[in-house]
Formats: sequence, C-alpha cells, structure tokens
Amino acid sequence: MALKARLPIGVSELYTIIHPYEIFKYYCTNWVEVNYEINKNFHADSDLRPGDKSPSARITVSKNDNMYYIDYGDNKPYTAVNFIAIKYNLDLQDAIEKIYYEMTSTGKKYQFTSKKVNKIIRKHRHTSKVIKVKRRNFRKKDLDYWKQFGWTLDMLKEAKIYPISKFWVDGRMFVCMTDTYNFDYYWHEDIFRRKLYFPYEKNNRFISNIDTTIVQGWHMLPKEGGDLLIITKAYKDIGTFKSIGLYACATNNETSFFPEKVIEKLKNRWKKIIIWWDNDDEGIKSANKYSKMYKIDYVHNDLDGPKDPSDYYKEFGKNKFTNMIKKKLHGI
Repeated sequence: MALKARLPIGVSELYTIIHPYEIFKYYCTNWVEVNYEINKNFHADSDLRPGDKSPSARITVSKNDNMYYIDYGDNKPYTAVNFIAIKYNLDLQDAIEKIYYEMTSTGKKYQFTSKKVNKIIRKHRHTSKVIKVKRRNFRKKDLDYWKQFGWTLDMLKEAKIYPISKFWVDGRMFVCMTDTYNFDYYWHEDIFRRKLYFPYEKNNRFISNIDTTIVQGWHMLPKEGGDLLIITKAYKDIGTFKSIGLYACATNNETSFFPEKVIEKLKNRWKKIIIWWDNDDEGIKSANKYSKMYKIDYVHNDLDGPKDPSDYYKEFGKNKFTNMIKKKLHGI
C-alpha cells in the first residue's frame, strides 16, 4: 500500500523517470537480462495468459525505439503502462501510480503497512472514520484465491466482496500494492461501514470502520431462518460453509460477540445454532465463554489440524471438509 495524493504525471512523464525496458523487466515473469537493439525480439512466457498451457509473447523495439509487449494470443502491441493496466486490471492512471510507487525510491517512501494505517484510524477512537474505495474488476488470480476456500464468483457478488485498487481514509489516499478486497456492509449513523482485507499481509490483515451493529453475512441468511446456523468468526468461513449447503454468519473477531438483540432474533429463527471458531487457545476460550453466556453449543476443528474451516477446506478439499463437518455435527 502507498499513501500519497494522486500523481500529477502521465505516461510520458513516467517514462522520463523509468524507462519502459525497466518496467517490462520488473514486471514480466521469466525475464532475462538482454542488450536490446532496434527490431530485435525478446521472447518469454506470456504474463497475460497465465492459465494457458504454453503461453508465449515477445517484447519488440520499433524503429522509433518504442518498446511493445506482444502476446501471441491476440498479437496486439501493448506499451509498458498498458501492459501493467491489463495485467492487473487497472485503469491507466492507477497503472502509472502502481509503477511509480513500486519502482522508484521516492514512491517507496510512501509505502505503508496496514498496521500503520490502522494506527491512523485508531488515533481518534471517538471519531468514526469514512473509508471510500475504488473498485477494480475481478481477475483470474482473485477467483483462484477465493476458490481454494470454496467461494465462487456468484457467492462473492452475493456477499458484496470485491477487489479494489485504492482506498481513502478520511480523504487520505492509499494505493493497494498487493491484492486487496473490500467487504461492504451497510450505512449506520451516516457512515458506510466496510472492512478491507489484505490476505498477503503477515499481520494486521484488516482495516475497518465497523461498529458493534455489524453481523457479517446477515444479508445472505434466509429471513425465515432454518434448521442450523453456524456462527463463525470470519467472513471467509461463511462462504466455505455455504459451498456445502450450510448457512453461517460471522462475528468480527473472537473477542466480541453479537448484540443480545441479534442473538434473540437468531434464536427465534433457527432451530439450532452453534459457534465454530478457531482451534487455538483464544478461539476455544472465547467460544466457551459465549457458549455458556448464550447457551449455544460450540465446536472447533481437531487440535492437530488447520485452525479454522476455510483453512481445512484449502488443505484437504471439499469432500474431506464435508466429511469432517458431518462428523463434528453428529450428535449435536
């Protein structure tokens, strides 16, 4: 992520700072060091068709010394900035900013971790923060990430989860340097509540302006209720359960629970409710606490296995996950 006002430069200005050759070399996979000459072609596997069995492409230098990336799939020439825009599903200005922030020493000064952004958000705890986002299109890499936990594109749309290229916290712009996802909730007290998810951060993978009214996945539940509802602690787990036909909603973490009025509504609509949190000490301790407080059963993954349902699905697949669920729910 990076923090800075929108760059007042265009493509030509960017090329005076970073040569297209350096951009291609930085972002192309299977690239090798070459001394290019006019009308010489340099071949590599295509970055624009990662799903193909034998993708190929070339980088061409024209007579006017302009460089183009040409994928053999469509045989169209792409400038360095256009190549980045297509590869990462960005508009032209976002592609310029991504290149600038990632490749220049000046840009790197403005790169922030989500931990630092969270400090900015928490600086004035009494003030609710306004978070705005710029949406981008889903690409194959996004769908592959969510697929490993059982999610489909239709499920992501239903859940109002989508990738973003940048976001603003009270007007301060942050550029997403890695894949980032937005969870839309709803308006409350004149502020739209949302959560940002940074799956490739080691720590502090969430930024949000949520409050205690948020019930993740509430809009995905049938209003009339049903036989079984699972309360988990992460939005990601909701889709994993849904992939095998089970309904779930989620708290925002393992140290808090739903408001008591929400629990009453859920108990009136669902015949059976269970808590399914992580199998670590914190998850078990908290689940046990709320289980006793609200007289709700709780279960967790086996202690020697993945800590939560979505990780179990990722490691063992849908069939073994389904069998594990049946075993855990048997007799409850």
